[in-house]
Amino acid sequence: VVKDSVTIGRGGVTYPVDIKIAAAVDVSREHARIRRDPEGDRFLLIDLSSLGTTLNGRHVPPGFEMVDGSKRENGAETPLPDLARIGLAEMVFLEFSRVR
Repeated sequence: VVKDSVTIGRGGVTYPVDIKIAAAVDVSREHARIRRDPEGDRFLLIDLSSLGTTLNGRHVPPGFEMVDGSKRENGAETPLPDLARIGLAEMVFLEFSRVR
């Protein structure tokens, strides 16, 4: 991760992602985002998916709410430990490792 924010998912014409995952539709077009917090010197995970995101086997809270038929981010972020296994719909797993 070399940017302050990286979006992960299947992507699409109206869903640009930084890390494109070739997977079944269980993985959302915009599934999750990793955000770097330079002030806190940490990384945060945001679930943007329909079927959920896990962090080291535990579900993280959804980072959005449906309002009038559209997604609105709600500010829910989960701190990422230096070593983490991120699960996308419990189908695809990504290994996160912070290098200092």
